Amino acid sequence: MVRKREAVIAEMRKKRYGNCAMKGSGARVRSVAMAFAVITENELAFLEGFRAASPGGREWEVWILTGGYEAGLRRLAETNQLSAAIGDFVSAQWTQALLERKVKVIQLANSCYLEAAFNICPDYARVGEEAARILYGNGCISLAFIGIPGHFASACCGEGFARVAKGLSLDVALHTATSPMLIADFVRHLKYPSGVLAASDRLARMVVEAAKSQGLKIPGDVAVMGIGNRRLESLQAGIPISSFELPGYDLGKQAAQLLRRLFKEEKTEVCLPLLAARLYERESSLRGTRGGVERAIAYMQSHLDTSLGVENLSRLAGMSRRSFEMAMRREYQISPARLIQQLRMQRAKELLADRRLTVSEVGRACGYPEPSVFCVAFRRWSGFSAGVFRDTQCVSQTDDQ
Repeated sequence: MVRKREAVIAEMRKKRYGNCAMKGSGARVRSVAMAFAVITENELAFLEGFRAASPGGREWEVWILTGGYEAGLRRLAETNQLSAAIGDFVSAQWTQALLERKVKVIQLANSCYLEAAFNICPDYARVGEEAARILYGNGCISLAFIGIPGHFASACCGEGFARVAKGLSLDVALHTATSPMLIADFVRHLKYPSGVLAASDRLARMVVEAAKSQGLKIPGDVAVMGIGNRRLESLQAGIPISSFELPGYDLGKQAAQLLRRLFKEEKTEVCLPLLAARLYERESSLRGTRGGVERAIAYMQSHLDTSLGVENLSRLAGMSRRSFEMAMRREYQISPARLIQQLRMQRAKELLADRRLTVSEVGRACGYPEPSVFCVAFRRWSGFSAGVFRDTQCVSQTDDQ
């Protein structure tokens, strides 16, 4: 896995970002450093988005730094070899040396928010709010949040979570813990059935393990959600963990677009729009009180980009395939396959309104890997091609304004 990841990064450096050899062109090459503590799927998605929105040609030379990158960044800045730095930096004091050298700094505000830099991040407060509403809807009578001490994203998430919980008049417990012993003690004192949002999938997995060790059922007694959508944590937990996937690709595009404006010295708003994270609701939070058919529908709604088989959905609902199909027709007057199609097409309509996404990207997000198959399905369902529908929507929105 490590070798594959290194190969991907090396290939991106070589083919997509080029090198600094623009001798004789007279054009200035901008050196941009990407500083990551580790490279995960989210960071790779960020790099893909950044590449997609970067200028063509070889205007930028991008260096990908991992691990102990601090000394290297400072050295590059001090020797005037660095134009911009993008990363989740630990403090304003740490980035001061970069800012003094006129290096453009974009902070991926996860661990902290920097007043002196441009900050881009997901809408963490909204993540907390959505999690609280869904856990309440799943029948939880109390809510709990486990965060990370001194962590900006965690704090925002917890604030949104507590705000909704209090509005629903639910008991809510907020705790920062990173050790199994403290988490186990916290879980022991919850009021069951309880819904728990953890600030990371690693913490969510620790909650699952703590609950199981005490004989509690997941999700019957403790419904669990995490953040990050790390599949490895689900494998280690022994149950698929519901999780919010952070918008790495969109953050990468936003970072590149912002950097282009900064290099051109264009006026740029300090407060950039927050990007939404997407929930993948899985077995760890789909409580039985919701009903088998409703659990299956909730799973459909958060997995429209995957291959949704009726056989798998019926197992999730705890029914035979025939019983599941009959229950769907009885309760919703529709077949499972037809409902999946309707949900996918509705999602497609919503995504086509966002011109930042290509038609192919919209198709993949709706479970159609092949653009031609998506276009045929969308035309059959709506009567219009995806492109015509997008243009019609934009005209309609302009008229409304």
